[in-house]
Amino acid sequence: MEAGSAVPTRSYTYDGATPQSLAAFLLRECREHFCAYGHCKRALSKGRVKIDGVVAHAGQVVAAGQVVSFEPTHEVRLMQDAAGSTHRRIVYYERVPVVAETDHWAVVLKPPGLVMDSAAATSHEGAKASLRTLA
Repeated sequence: MEAGSAVPTRSYTYDGATPQSLAAFLLRECREHFCAYGHCKRALSKGRVKIDGVVAHAGQVVAAGQVVSFEPTHEVRLMQDAAGSTHRRIVYYERVPVVAETDHWAVVLKPPGLVMDSAAATSHEGAKASLRTLA
């Protein structure tokens, strides 16, 4: 994703035979955006999830044929490190302004509540790569 580009709305149609809770649907069908119940709860409380174009709430149930849509704030990517181990990395779509950067450090204006990837911060290059993804 290009820095500064708009995040496209994601839409999923529920094709199950029996109604299902919205949170269960998001966790099952939209794993790359909702990897924990807390992500679902936060998105629902902020009104970022819609069912058939109407803002959804936490206790809602999804029926067959209904369209669930949302504007994602992040996605989960599987990354492989130099040793060949695979790790989950959450990539946020928010922009983080880089105030100054050298080969050894970077200063950013991180908004409160934005979680930085501590695994990437263990190496300088990993931290810089994470910041470039956000910037």
